[in-house]
Amino acid sequence: MRSIYFFLLCLTINSYTTHSQSVKTVFRTRIPDGTNLSSDVKITGNFFGSSGQSMSHIGGGVFEYELFSSCGKRISYSFTIDNQNETIQSGCCIGSTSARSIVIPDADTLLPTVCFSSCDSCETGTLVTFKVALQNPTAQGVYIAGSFNNWSLTSSPMTFDSVQGLYQYSTVLTAGTNIEYKFVLGNQFENVQGLCASGSFNNRTLSVPTSDTVLPVVCFSSCSPCPPPPAPVNVTFRVDMSLQSVGPNGVFLTGSFNGWTPIPMTANGSVYSATVPILSGSNIEFKFRNDTSLFENVPSSCGVSDGFGGFNRFLTVPTSDTVLPVVCFSSCSPCPPTSLVTFRVDL
Repeated sequence: MRSIYFFLLCLTINSYTTHSQSVKTVFRTRIPDGTNLSSDVKITGNFFGSSGQSMSHIGGGVFEYELFSSCGKRISYSFTIDNQNETIQSGCCIGSTSARSIVIPDADTLLPTVCFSSCDSCETGTLVTFKVALQNPTAQGVYIAGSFNNWSLTSSPMTFDSVQGLYQYSTVLTAGTNIEYKFVLGNQFENVQGLCASGSFNNRTLSVPTSDTVLPVVCFSSCSPCPPPPAPVNVTFRVDMSLQSVGPNGVFLTGSFNGWTPIPMTANGSVYSATVPILSGSNIEFKFRNDTSLFENVPSSCGVSDGFGGFNRFLTVPTSDTVLPVVCFSSCSPCPPTSLVTFRVDL
C-alpha cells in the first residue's frame, strides 16, 4: 500500500513539475584509505550515460554527485575508481548484478555515505563544510589552516563556487573534538576581529557536531557575512570648452573607472557632458581630452599626481546619481563669462 501511495504522490508531483524543478538526490562514496585523491571517481548506471559521471571530492576521501530527476524512478548504479568497478555484496545489489539500487525519493535527499565496494555506511566522522567570501576578489589562492591539518598554509585549498561567489572546503572531522582554524589568502592569515575570535591568536573555533554540517558563510577577517556590494550610480561629468578650439573628433572623458578608455562627450553649446555608471564609494581619477590626444592640464589645487609629473581630477563616487559642476577645460573653476567688445576709432 505504501508503494502505491508513493507512486501516486510522485505522479501528482510530476504532473506539475518541470525538469528544472526535479528533486535532487546526492550520492556519496568514501574511497579506500591510501587511494590517490586525484583519481577519477565516477558513478555509473542507467541514468549516468555510457561512460558514467565524474564525482567531486568534497574532503576526507568522500566523493559526491548530484542527480536531478523526477521522483519514483528506480535506478541502478555503482562507483568506479579510474574505470575500475567496485565489487559489492548482494546486500545492496539488484539480483545477481553488482549494482546498487534506489527509488528516487519525492524530496531532495542526501543519501548516506557508503564505502567503496561495500554495502556498509562509511559515516565514521562528521563532514564539515567551511565557507568564506572575499569583499575584493583576488587571483591569489584561498586556503584553510587549523589544528586539524597542523596549520598548513597550503595543504587545504578552498574551491571557488562561481554560482555563490564564495570559497568552500569540506573535510571529515571527529565528532566532539574542538578545533581552531583560520582562512588564508595567498600566504597571509586573516586577522579575525569580533566575538568569533578566540585566544591570543584570534583563531576561529568549532566544536565538531555529530552530524554533517555546513557552516554559515563569513567574510574574510570577519565574524559576519560580507556586506552587499556597492550599487552603481550614474555620474554626469561636464566640461566647458568655450576657451578652447575643439578638434574635429570632439571631446572625450577618460578615467580609472574604465581603464582610461575614451568616452565621447555630447555637446550642448560649449558644455560637453557624459554620464557613466560607477560603483558608489569608488575612488576614481579622470581627465577630459580634446580631440584624439590633447589632454587637459589639471591644476595641482584640484588634482592628484598622475605619476608622470602631471595631475588627474579625482572623485569619491557618492551613493546616489550625481551631476558634477561644470568646470573649464584645464581649470578647477568654471570658465569666465565672455563679453562682446566693440572697438571704435575716430580718424
